[in-house]
Amino acid sequence: MRLKCFSVSFVLLMAFFVSCSESSEPEAVASKLPEPDFGAPAIVDDDAPALARLGSYDIGVTVREVTLTDQPDLTRFNMLTRKAPNHDRRLRVQIFYPATVDAKQDRAVYQGYYSPEQVRKVKGLPATFAVQGIAFREAPPLTDEDFPLILVSHGFGNTAGALAGLTENIASKGYVVAVIEHEDMLPADDRSFLKLFPAAMVNRGLDQRAVLQAFLEESHDVSADLPIDRERVGLIGYSLGGFGALNTAGAGYDPKGTGYGWVGGGYLGPQAEGAPRSLDDTLDAVVALAPWGGDPAVGLFSDTALSEIKAPLLVVSGDQDDISNYADGVRRIFEETRSTDRWMLVFENAMHNIIQVGAPKEAYRSVAVWEAFEDPTWRKEKLLSVNAHFITAFLDWKVKGNDSRSAYFFPPTVRSSDGVWEQPTGQYYGDQYAIGEGRSEGYWLGFKRRQALGLQLHHLPSGSAVEESLD
Repeated sequence: MRLKCFSVSFVLLMAFFVSCSESSEPEAVASKLPEPDFGAPAIVDDDAPALARLGSYDIGVTVREVTLTDQPDLTRFNMLTRKAPNHDRRLRVQIFYPATVDAKQDRAVYQGYYSPEQVRKVKGLPATFAVQGIAFREAPPLTDEDFPLILVSHGFGNTAGALAGLTENIASKGYVVAVIEHEDMLPADDRSFLKLFPAAMVNRGLDQRAVLQAFLEESHDVSADLPIDRERVGLIGYSLGGFGALNTAGAGYDPKGTGYGWVGGGYLGPQAEGAPRSLDDTLDAVVALAPWGGDPAVGLFSDTALSEIKAPLLVVSGDQDDISNYADGVRRIFEETRSTDRWMLVFENAMHNIIQVGAPKEAYRSVAVWEAFEDPTWRKEKLLSVNAHFITAFLDWKVKGNDSRSAYFFPPTVRSSDGVWEQPTGQYYGDQYAIGEGRSEGYWLGFKRRQALGLQLHHLPSGSAVEESLD
């Protein structure tokens, strides 16, 4: 049965990536500049929960480079010699930061790209697509205070631009947000998934630690002139980025696991369970979005390894995720990270695509391309706004030390649809936020009435076993 489960999961993974009064408002503040009238994904709709709204900072964006010298190029792994040639791996890092801006400046536009397989199969599909941003290119950073650093790692075949809805939104709340361009699969790449994916498995943790180390070194060029508070650091990873984030946070890979053998030549060894660790203690919070690798059939993390994670953890997933396997994989990560206080936000009936931007117009030509962006049940705008709300609350609480944000993580009901907010006859509360008192005390804090539906929020304190409400 295990082998059958593994086979189905692996096929799905390949298919996905290759095809791939009570009306007072809690602390929602507007940007100093008027919100632009274009469809930037960082801007939320009026139904969004309170903390999803843009923060009080205007933001700039710049791109800098980190080089990992003499690294194995596993996309050119030789099956006969069991070795890979070395090369210098140059990573572009897209950095968002609070800035002083001029309204006359142009807003940034980011580039994403479709997979080579998608471009080959869908007639007229371009190699790249554009994502409209709200940040200003090379705007002068604010210098009167330092801001916490949040490192972000995207999924396999994604780009930094595909996460702009989240990363720009967070930066507007007073964070320096650094997003790695892992460049797993470029538009012209003709190498197979079976070469690219094992290389990405090795590189995710290496990339994250190298970039984090560069930012923590005050003298490094990558962080020159940026207002970074290096004592306050968070890490966000999506899908394969979440896989790497678990490793970066302390969970070594299991040499006995099936997935460990997908990488030849022992190249996962330096990141394996029991290998020397660094940087674990620098993280104040970890957010794992649809993290891959927790499925026991893949076997990349033992229970012991997951228990090595000490940073407070927020796991986010759809309960129909068939890429990371919610039932056996994501839930297991949540349950077995026993050495830390952790939460799991669940989108009921959602699949894997819970955080990247919505599908560009041309993606609607083929469901195989469309489904690499969208969810069949949830509106993308709703997914992005709910994520922005909870991730903002979690980072504010665990990284900035704003304890008032903890209230968002202890709702009156585990399932949001069970929340109660009575509305008297003849009155309308639909445009009001739940503020935790009055008639709204039985509803999820920060959500407008009738808008907290289809969600679950689970909590397990450090040292605890499985939560009964998960069953």
